[in-house]
Amino acid sequence: MVFSYALFSVISCTMYRYVYRNYASERELMELSETDQLTRVLNRNGLRKFLDADGQKILMERETPVCILMLDIDFFKKVNDTYGHDAGDRILVFMAETICSCVRASDHVVRWGGEEFLLFLMDTELEKGLEAAERIRSAVEQADNGICKITVSIGAAAYDGYDYHAAVKKADEGLYYAKGHGRNQIVVR
Repeated sequence: MVFSYALFSVISCTMYRYVYRNYASERELMELSETDQLTRVLNRNGLRKFLDADGQKILMERETPVCILMLDIDFFKKVNDTYGHDAGDRILVFMAETICSCVRASDHVVRWGGEEFLLFLMDTELEKGLEAAERIRSAVEQADNGICKITVSIGAAAYDGYDYHAAVKKADEGLYYAKGHGRNQIVVR
């Protein structure tokens, strides 16, 4: 009887360790698949965390406003060409850290691609979103990132509650207008 109990305990402990390790490995893989490894913010796969199953609507407990910001580092190619890609990577990490320090924990920061970041400012009217955009723009412009002075252009749009793609497209249009008309500014679409 004692032997059976001891054997059962060993088997149970072994199974528990196996299941726990498997669970921890799966969580780690999921986290890696949803997080940009360089900047440690969400990547495009990370959008799944707060979009509905169709990938059209932002999941919210209640209908509240959402402001969407699209940011792009101005003249980023010059940073890489002048200072090298390691410096460019440090600028990207600096950008992610600066953005995260200017928004709330309830907001979502996504590395959209290259030097572009997409922000979902939850429970935020467009006007308040523009204040956050200005905090980010100003913080980036004034900061000493240890490499070179940089600025950002930002496009902003309000989410209508139905199709987040449409709001992202508007924010992207605002971004490209800002880049084509002087940079280092915020444009609403």
